[in-house]
Amino acid sequence: MNKGFLREILGKIKNVNVLEEVKDPKSVFEYLKLSVELKKEIDKNKILEQKDRLFDPELDIEERKKLLIQLASVDELEAYQILEKFSSDLLADQVSDFVKIALQESRALLQSTLLGEPTVLITSGLGGKEDKLRYFIILFAKEKKPFTLTQKQIIEKEANFIAEENNCIIEKLDIHDYLVIITMLIPYTTLPTDILENLVENINYLGDFLCKDYVLRNDRTLTTRESKQLVDKIYSGELKTSQIDSFIEDLGLARDDENI
Repeated sequence: MNKGFLREILGKIKNVNVLEEVKDPKSVFEYLKLSVELKKEIDKNKILEQKDRLFDPELDIEERKKLLIQLASVDELEAYQILEKFSSDLLADQVSDFVKIALQESRALLQSTLLGEPTVLITSGLGGKEDKLRYFIILFAKEKKPFTLTQKQIIEKEANFIAEENNCIIEKLDIHDYLVIITMLIPYTTLPTDILENLVENINYLGDFLCKDYVLRNDRTLTTRESKQLVDKIYSGELKTSQIDSFIEDLGLARDDENI
């Protein structure tokens, strides 16, 4: 489906909730994958009968995750209340991201049931805030050399201008030598590519020093070192922009290896 059309449809729905930030973006995808399996058959009574198992310290973590998803699928106030109660329990720390997602999903489901209108929960790895989704962005210079003071000032001024004009919020903007790393909240009804292309065009109109290519993610962030590594490979020709997704996936695998 065309993303612009999807955003247009979402813009017509009154009740839209954006998933808040989670600790580990992978939790979102794990939650969604499990949801597909668990929600094929939902027996509200059986699930509610098991609600107290959430507070059992002996319950396996994987089983606790499944129960959270199942409770979030029950359109009863009792299910939401038990999730809310569990969110304050010490055991919730083991599955904090799942608790956060389940609570928001349960709240959205209740709204839909009580109001008799569709309610949508928009999820992404980096989450969001209110009506905005969070994006990680890397812009970089046309030539591999540090930005001048004037160029840095142009970048900051134009980024703030574009953000304000489009109801976006810049949470973080750091300039490191020849690259710019931005974390930005963008309304879910707005195409982030439109924002970035406009930003790059405005900056280049004033100096023509930014590459038209950029990195845009809403599933994970990169460290400064990883960002430089990625951009350096683009400069050297080792990495094409069409290969960025694969490169970032490999970075994720490397991170996992470090944690083993």
